[in-house]
Amino acid sequence: MNTKHMSFPSRVSRFRSLYNNLIQERLIERGITDLHTSYGNILFALYKNDKQTMKSLASSINRDKSTLTVIVRKLEKRGYVTRVKNPQDYRSKLIELTHKGIELKPIFLEISTEVNEVLWGSITETEADELSGLLDRVITNISSYSCNNND
Repeated sequence: MNTKHMSFPSRVSRFRSLYNNLIQERLIERGITDLHTSYGNILFALYKNDKQTMKSLASSINRDKSTLTVIVRKLEKRGYVTRVKNPQDYRSKLIELTHKGIELKPIFLEISTEVNEVLWGSITETEADELSGLLDRVITNISSYSCNNND
């Protein structure tokens, strides 16, 4: 393997840091200082499908339930989500957006559009498709290796 490929994980890490910083800056510009970028996936999932169980929400954002529980508690404490009884299963609760969480949706969509414009900038549609495809393959490689070695 070429040594320049060895820096790929650090590039991914740098990308993630820059991407999260950009989102955080956009939130702060709009006066939203009580949200962390890691909460965004949960809010977006709830914008797509409000009232989800912890299990379905964890699955939709690819996080384990314990991590999700911590973040949901923080969102609940800040008034963005609430837990309500699940009419189909009295043992579980549904996570749903509060009025405050719903009001945030247009701002989140606006920030998402802005950040995607910055992200893709001068990259062509073909290049974006190629990059996405390659990243999917890298993810598959890692997932396959990880799953095979954890048995």
